[in-house]
Amino acid sequence: MSKESSSLLMREPGFFERYYICRSTGDHYNKGFNMSVCLNKRVDDVLLSNALRSMLLKYPTLCMNLFRLKPSSGPKNLLHDDRKANGTNYEARLVSKIQFTDVVCHQQLERIDDDYFKTLSDRKILIDTDKPTWYILVNEVAESSNQYLTFATNHMFLDGNSGVNFLDDLVRELATAKSQSNLKFVNVLFDSEVEGPKILPESSDKVTDLFSFSTWFAIKTIVKELFLPTVIKKLFSSFFTRGDPNLFKNPIFNHHPVSLSNESNFHLLTLSPEETSASLKFCKSEGVTLTPFIAGCAFKALDETLVPVLNIKPSYEFAIPICGRRYYPEIKEKTRYGLYMSQSKILVSRNNSVLSATKFISHELVAALKSRESFSLAGLLRLINIWDHIQNSYDKKEVRSSAELSNVGLIKINHGEWRVEDCIFSQGVSSTHFSISTCSTPYGGLNIMIANHYSLDEIRHGLAMKRFMVAFKEKLVARK
Repeated sequence: MSKESSSLLMREPGFFERYYICRSTGDHYNKGFNMSVCLNKRVDDVLLSNALRSMLLKYPTLCMNLFRLKPSSGPKNLLHDDRKANGTNYEARLVSKIQFTDVVCHQQLERIDDDYFKTLSDRKILIDTDKPTWYILVNEVAESSNQYLTFATNHMFLDGNSGVNFLDDLVRELATAKSQSNLKFVNVLFDSEVEGPKILPESSDKVTDLFSFSTWFAIKTIVKELFLPTVIKKLFSSFFTRGDPNLFKNPIFNHHPVSLSNESNFHLLTLSPEETSASLKFCKSEGVTLTPFIAGCAFKALDETLVPVLNIKPSYEFAIPICGRRYYPEIKEKTRYGLYMSQSKILVSRNNSVLSATKFISHELVAALKSRESFSLAGLLRLINIWDHIQNSYDKKEVRSSAELSNVGLIKINHGEWRVEDCIFSQGVSSTHFSISTCSTPYGGLNIMIANHYSLDEIRHGLAMKRFMVAFKEKLVARK
């Protein structure tokens, strides 16, 4: 591709991309997510460079960033420009060139531990720069003699399932590269002037109608959010919504309201393959899936450990991300990378056992998947100023949800002689007290990364959080 044609290859950001622009430039919420995998074979730079080059040529989304157009009010007022334009003062386009060292870094670690994931969480991947929105760390771990590859991204173009697809594509390309002879290290992985695509991948809201909504849905939602007093909304939720707790008697757990301060601490909890199998059998016998079971255990552990110390009797709100790719199996290649998620928020009464909470959350999650209403709600971001929306949540000191639970499922990646043996999914908190990120493999069991808002570690000098972790693990294993 010529320099002239590559310079014309650009598009407007989708509404979800503008949402993540706002999060990035304003330092709102977390800085993205990461996935760390241990493969059954070690990689070297020759294999990795060839595998990555093949991936980048196939998937141009991995070669893009979002760039701010010429500011109208000078460099000191960039955030003002962004808010005024609601992010439309950006364009998505290819970076000019990607070299191996732009996206791959080697490091020696004593161990993969909680501090490692906190360091990842604090590391910001920039937009408006001529680099892609992701990177890979090749970690040589002394304690276990294993090699862990960490894929990290700022969420700008990629959601959690995109991360799984990245790992799947990487292992496939590693297997392909290994089968070739006379491989040499490739320094330039992508050059937009030579090998850029003819068109850019569209934003997710242009690929499907996932985020569409009716006029009636828009009207009733706007009326509810903008014109109904909080007390009326609480009244409807408490007395006219099936299964919802009494929010006057038991307000939602809100130890630290939504704010710009989202420092997170991390705790990795692992169930062995045998323990994971037992939990899955239990879930199957009860007619539920693993996600609501984990949420049920987290709810009860929180209710029995941190809450009594605070001398409160709250209700709980769980935010569970939903992947929308399930609705479009016929275009799975087009949706392989992108933002195709929404979030279902579920209120849970404290008068529940692990099992009853699990079954209630499961029922609500199934209903959300059927109605797809959470995707329509996300689509309403098109109608508002995203910058004002996030600032408003700070100004009103909105309730911080109890926990977000993201489960990307069983990572069963196997290509040729290559496979993923262990995987850890991690991200910091955003507008919740806990961010619980989970995934499993047939070989490494179930990894549950618990990120908590730093304020929870100040309760009883951290003793309450330690008790929470113990109780959470006990309930997952005991299944009650």
